[in-house]
Amino acid sequence: MKKTLKAICIFAMTVIAGVFIAACSKTLVDDYRKNGYDVFVTYDGNGGNFMGRKGVTLMDAFRSKSMTADSDGKVRIKLVEPTDKSRIKGSLTSVALSMPTNDHFFAGWYKTRTLMKTDIGGIETVTDENGVALEEINGKYYYPKKEGEEERTEATPGYLYSDRWDFENDVIEIVPGSKEFNMTLYAGWVPYYEFNYLVKNKDGEWESIGTTTFDYKLAGDTENGNPSYKNIWIPRYDDGAMNYNHKYDGSTDDYVFPKVKGKTFNKAYSDEAMTQEITDVFSHQGGIDLETATPINRVQNIYVTLTDGEIYRIETAAQFAKSFNVEGIFEIYEDLDFTGVEWPRNYTVQTFKGKITGMGGVKKFSNVTANFISQTSRIGGLFGEIGSEATIKDINFENLTVSFSNGGRRIRDAEFGLFAGAIEEKKVTENGTEKTLKPDISGVSVSGTMRLGELSLSDYSVNLVANGDLTGITEGEIKVVVFGVELGKKYQYYIDPESVSADGDGNLTMTFRIIKDKDEPEYAITL
Repeated sequence: MKKTLKAICIFAMTVIAGVFIAACSKTLVDDYRKNGYDVFVTYDGNGGNFMGRKGVTLMDAFRSKSMTADSDGKVRIKLVEPTDKSRIKGSLTSVALSMPTNDHFFAGWYKTRTLMKTDIGGIETVTDENGVALEEINGKYYYPKKEGEEERTEATPGYLYSDRWDFENDVIEIVPGSKEFNMTLYAGWVPYYEFNYLVKNKDGEWESIGTTTFDYKLAGDTENGNPSYKNIWIPRYDDGAMNYNHKYDGSTDDYVFPKVKGKTFNKAYSDEAMTQEITDVFSHQGGIDLETATPINRVQNIYVTLTDGEIYRIETAAQFAKSFNVEGIFEIYEDLDFTGVEWPRNYTVQTFKGKITGMGGVKKFSNVTANFISQTSRIGGLFGEIGSEATIKDINFENLTVSFSNGGRRIRDAEFGLFAGAIEEKKVTENGTEKTLKPDISGVSVSGTMRLGELSLSDYSVNLVANGDLTGITEGEIKVVVFGVELGKKYQYYIDPESVSADGDGNLTMTFRIIKDKDEPEYAITL
């Protein structure tokens, strides 16, 4: 069989160069007819884009009389897929085909396209690809108008496809000059595949917490499409925190497993009965019937269990500092040495409402250096406040150094302490009975140094450990240092070092006054 390649490409190359044919320009087609072209193949993007433009139709034209017939008197024309790189000539580029909303993938070209319909009250009604009934008005389709809507929303009807064109093996057969041949091939679009993540709500019913959609890649054009499935990766602990992200191989895009605020991922299952646990990576189990562009099991449900609270598994001081969260649940598995690690400053001025627990026995937080610097916060310490809902168990805070400075602005009703400014107690009424809520603290010891600098307080309460109920806390050796602000070779003080004293409960009193031209950068206070 012989065919004139130039005749095949003339029209196609013209189109690629920029002459697009919307709805197949009759004038242009007639011009080709006058020049002896009698075979026309139209490629309908079917809602997709050619060269980034919507509503474009591409056409190839052939002149059968210029081709050599086979022994049976017919010429056989093998088509070139519209985006095939063999169409590139000189500076021209192949025609890119894509969906404008990028939420469908291309399954192939089909000779037959029929509207999706459903029976509603005995009447066949056109639907979208998800089975939602549409209304036809002047040849266009719309979703039914909802209450309060002024205008209808235009819709894209769903299609069923058949007679898929095989560019490797299918050919057009025609007797040269017998009659004009016209054929339209429709782009078959399939919605992106989905992972749908489900958790049980308070009523015990499954509800979605998010989805992941992906393009169902077709590797080659084999009978079964040789699909390349996308995967999900189960969240895992990474550097102390639960990591919900995973980077695709060879891609800059992150895959993100949905996260629920105030919850931590526990387990995931591929079945509703939760018998098939997913422990690492899971491939989408869907498929596709390429002959009809029909997705099979397009949506893959993933059944997820969650644990209350945002849980961290901490083995290093850097992990703890990185995972700042005043409502976090911190499981401490090793002693933490904070030498060279900055304590999160926000802890020093905020109320801690989470949990810190030594796992498998008492764990140490040692060599912590924290700086309280605020002109507005009324609470300050290693933690600004330990909230009534907090839990701290089996932690020894050793060799703490907490420096207090507020820039010289007077703070009223301040509460400061080495461990915390305050231990919160909250009175609530339940079922007519008043009760007091306070944090669950046990097996905690505190030792270190309070450094008092540029402070000016009014109606203050400064305690060596914390203000409030110290039940569950053992006080170790706590030192007090007053330090000044460097001014040239001298130091200016805002607290009179000689005025600092402590009572038997660890409550400090001091006199706030500016003392200039001190020679020493700091003074250790004897209590």
